[in-house]
Amino acid sequence: MGGGIALTSVIFVIFIYMIGKDTRKTAPFIDYVKIKTIADNIVEEEIYFTVKAPFNSGYTLFVDNSYNIAPLKEGCIVQDQQFDTYKDIADNYQVEIEYQKEENKIKIQDVEVFSTELFQVDKIENSRETLIPEIDITYFDGYLSGEFQNESAYDLEDVILMFYDHVAIIGDVKSGETIDFSSIEVMNSNQFLHSAETTKKMENSGKKLTLEEKRHKAVWKYFLENKILSYSKEAYILGFTEESDFNLQLDSGYEARGVTLICMPITIRYEKDDMVYNPYLNDFAYRESYSTDYYSGILYVYEKETIVTFDLGSRLTELTLFIKEPEINVLDSELKFKGNMYFLNIKTGEYERIIYDKAEIYPEELERYVTEENQMTVKYMVDNIDDSNDLYAVPIFEVIGRKTNAAN
Repeated sequence: MGGGIALTSVIFVIFIYMIGKDTRKTAPFIDYVKIKTIADNIVEEEIYFTVKAPFNSGYTLFVDNSYNIAPLKEGCIVQDQQFDTYKDIADNYQVEIEYQKEENKIKIQDVEVFSTELFQVDKIENSRETLIPEIDITYFDGYLSGEFQNESAYDLEDVILMFYDHVAIIGDVKSGETIDFSSIEVMNSNQFLHSAETTKKMENSGKKLTLEEKRHKAVWKYFLENKILSYSKEAYILGFTEESDFNLQLDSGYEARGVTLICMPITIRYEKDDMVYNPYLNDFAYRESYSTDYYSGILYVYEKETIVTFDLGSRLTELTLFIKEPEINVLDSELKFKGNMYFLNIKTGEYERIIYDKAEIYPEELERYVTEENQMTVKYMVDNIDDSNDLYAVPIFEVIGRKTNAAN
């Protein structure tokens, strides 16, 4: 089990608390999320689960010993049967994990009624399932292209494509079905979690979100905030399946309820022919002060005047710059930038005002602002600074350029 997993997993399993206390229960019960990652000929299975009981007397969960077990709580006793460690203080435990030859045991005692005990388990094994073929998906100039064929054995629900700072909602995809990405809209990941489309899709014609839908949204949020933390070509196709087998439990027979997520890692391309698309310029910005912040594809400023230098790509030529409004949550509309934006003219050394609702700046005009190293310096002057707001989302830059070696 990889180091550091438990720290982020704590965030991930918080959603389980939405279950509440079911006073009709008469025996221990389990809530879980299972993630099955299918890549090449390997299936990695991660399960995050809680165990609760309607009483405070002791009980035992018998676990398949092909799984690695880790508690997400301090103060557990872990016994390896080969070494008989901690036997002298075993009488004082609340949670104890025993590793044995035939099965592992999780023993719980002297805890409060409906106390939540958190665990994670994982295992990696060779896949006997249909292998996932190489998926060729391109994201260029704000649009997707390519196809995805679901060659897994699963019918998938609420499928999304997730890549850095972006999400595309695909919908339900049956086993064997092919999806053409050219008609699928891409949105900023922060916008996705709050968008009307997401809400409409999940609210079932005005009804409140079901427990399953709440779990789906919580899992998406976990992936968006923990899996792709910096710019890369890594992407995921994520979909839920009705598979409900909590197969790590052996003889215990406790009721288990949860969701299973199928995760397919893929690579996404940002190139078409000899042209390169970079929608992440705000990621590569050099701030001359600490008066900026960056979150989910959006650059924020919180001073009257802020100067930022952007790297447009050292191996690109014939650059075209695109200026776009940040996709912020409607609830945060007061954070929208109001003021003026200036580009530094590298020939005169003076800042020139840019109309930031102008969609494109072509190479002939852009060249007076871009250095030989393909860097561009921008000054933001905020008009709406006040005491109630100290954070403003400034326009977003994207660039398309020709690869230098292709131009030569």
